[in-house]
Amino acid sequence: MVFDGTWFVHIAFLIAIGVSVFSVIGFLTYKPFLYLTANFTPASRLIMLRGYIFMPLIGGLVLAAMAKAPSIFHDTGLPIDHCHNEFGCFGREQNHIPTSTELLVLLVLLSCFALPFIRMVGHKHRSDKLVKNILTHSTQLDGRKAQVIETPEVFAFSVGYLKPIIVISRGLLHTLDAKQVDIVLAHEHAHTHHKDNLMKQISRIAACLHTPWCRKALLEHHNLCLELRADQQTQGDHWSNLDVAQTILNVHKASRRFKNNDLSLVVSFLGHAVEKRVEALLEEHPQKHLGHLTITMLVVTALFLASLTAVPYHNFLERLFQTLP
Repeated sequence: MVFDGTWFVHIAFLIAIGVSVFSVIGFLTYKPFLYLTANFTPASRLIMLRGYIFMPLIGGLVLAAMAKAPSIFHDTGLPIDHCHNEFGCFGREQNHIPTSTELLVLLVLLSCFALPFIRMVGHKHRSDKLVKNILTHSTQLDGRKAQVIETPEVFAFSVGYLKPIIVISRGLLHTLDAKQVDIVLAHEHAHTHHKDNLMKQISRIAACLHTPWCRKALLEHHNLCLELRADQQTQGDHWSNLDVAQTILNVHKASRRFKNNDLSLVVSFLGHAVEKRVEALLEEHPQKHLGHLTITMLVVTALFLASLTAVPYHNFLERLFQTLP
């Protein structure tokens, strides 16, 4: 098998077919998916949301592998069932002549990634510049991992992708008591620990393969779950859910004059759905948890089904391509 440019164009075309299939599936099922996952914990729901966001890309790769595997086994001569079509096995090198359709589909697929990727590079540059300026014009908070900006405004956020930092204002320190300041810092530490700024940008790129309506809903729920997870992880031995909810309301009340015009660069303490966060903290019904064993079983089952259906899918594409002019 010759891995030349033509071979990679053909593989990209197969990936694009799979991406299109799962993008349509995502559009048709995203509303039931969001409804069915609403009762899971924020951490579990984030896993499911990210799996759904990445579904077109991962699904495209899996379907391309399913379409190509029988051809590879056919060329190796291994005693593994593959197509026995009189026209030859779909996907062999001599049949890999890029068509205008393949090149057009490949161009569309690459263009879906191009703009979000360029935006991410721009955000990364601006974010690094912002971090540098903050470190230059701020002071560290009593040896703690937080930078204090000397301003009477009330705000707190984390910024940075690979090495995020926590930023709070002097006005916030003067407005809140010591316990509430600790709650704000714990919330922001949860964001930096999980590198939520980076994950927001990666999710935006992966979501570009969904339809606009589906992409908007998924990213809104993803951003909300980032805040809900940080709120939930802030609760512990020292603070209750009421303490966290009261802190959110106090900061919200005191920071109404503050307008952050570029929330795309930061994860702000009040950056998303204050009312929903408070409601989630005050709700008492139990939430479901998605365990590691369940995730492993789902992945293994999906791979097993993919291996069983590889040959039928391969033969379906073979017959489909032979009918095309």
